[in-house]
Amino acid sequence: DAEVLIECIKVVGQDVTAMPPELRHLELEVYSEPCFVGRAEQASFFQKLMPDEELRNCISRRHFSLSWAGALQFTRLSVNTIFANQVFAPVNGTMFLPDGALLYLCSSGDENIKGRKQKAACMSPLEFISFLDEEIDEQVPVAVFRVTTLKVGGRPVEAQQPAPVRARMLCTSSQSVNVDMMPMSARTFPVHQHTKVGREHQQEFFETVLGQQSCYWTAISRSHLVLTEVDPGSFLVQNLSVNHVMVAGRHLQKGQQTTIQVKATFDFLAVPPGSPATVPQCFLRLELVPEDGHAEPPKAQSPRKRSFWLELSGSAVLETRRVDATDGKIVVGRAWQFDLHKKALREEVQTFVSREHFRIEELASGGGATAFPQKKTLRLTALSSNPIWMSRSGQVQQLSKEDFVEVDAGDRILLYTGARDGTPDGPGSVGQLIWTVQRD
Repeated sequence: DAEVLIECIKVVGQDVTAMPPELRHLELEVYSEPCFVGRAEQASFFQKLMPDEELRNCISRRHFSLSWAGALQFTRLSVNTIFANQVFAPVNGTMFLPDGALLYLCSSGDENIKGRKQKAACMSPLEFISFLDEEIDEQVPVAVFRVTTLKVGGRPVEAQQPAPVRARMLCTSSQSVNVDMMPMSARTFPVHQHTKVGREHQQEFFETVLGQQSCYWTAISRSHLVLTEVDPGSFLVQNLSVNHVMVAGRHLQKGQQTTIQVKATFDFLAVPPGSPATVPQCFLRLELVPEDGHAEPPKAQSPRKRSFWLELSGSAVLETRRVDATDGKIVVGRAWQFDLHKKALREEVQTFVSREHFRIEELASGGGATAFPQKKTLRLTALSSNPIWMSRSGQVQQLSKEDFVEVDAGDRILLYTGARDGTPDGPGSVGQLIWTVQRD
């Protein structure tokens, strides 16, 4: 048996951080028989957590169950979509939950899962591992819960100390994304004494450096490599995948291993889809760098005049920030300003920001991109399925994905933050999120 804490960390339209713990914490005793969670089973808890009845009705009477079988098991019971740790959970499907797992409870059913309507219901949940962010754009979770095991067999579970970081893996090139434009924090991940590398273990990293729609996504296995430190700065690498990989210039087949030092490169290879070529080509290169060697390099001072920039503001913002254009372009999203969105936005609003949300680029009057200082027209393009709005002199224009419009200094870009009526700041919104265009 086990004692489990279910902690609500996000609810649409609510600032859960302002709630006392007793209103957002649900403690349960879990045995081998299912322990049900839902608005009928814990009516008082959900009524206080979600006083809005329409929102509360998105939680089924029995939404999911937990049971103990030497580890915590989760079973989805609701017709409404649930993601467990960014993995799609099929109805009546059971999976083990690691400690600290996040449950994303959505407001609609699986029929709204874009592009996957024909998938078999019995398909392995891991086949859906790559599309949580896409679905957040389509159907934002009404609530997010963290599940933590407090006791097992009556004994407190000791908190695990974070493993020391031995090195870092740095993405230096990608066929799909210009990684040089990304902050260093978005294109690195830590390497510990024993680290598995693959999209099951560093999902967000690979989504960022490959792009959500990359044709090379399946060329990265769920568990592709394993690194084990044998001496300081020296690692044993084994290929766990049938997919091609070059490690420090050596082609490793599945099961083969080699010893490397820091500064070694990892080339992930694949034949480009639709290409007549038969020789695999490098579509992603990583480099093993020292833990203290991945800091942002100092940027050279440019004598040329700044073109334009964006200023962040609104009631959902903890601190105002600005983002300057680089080479006449700004892309706003979690993949591009990872630290900014994590530190400057309230936690409950971060879910509504896509990895690539919108782009502003400076074009010549003829429509073609040119070098400074001839660029004149600013064009805003929506990249997210979440709606955005351009506000100018009190007139508001809504943009859907791939829509674009000209913008100028003083124009405001309003982002969707969960309003039930689909407006920038209507009922259920977690606050205003505004980017204002400025230019010299």
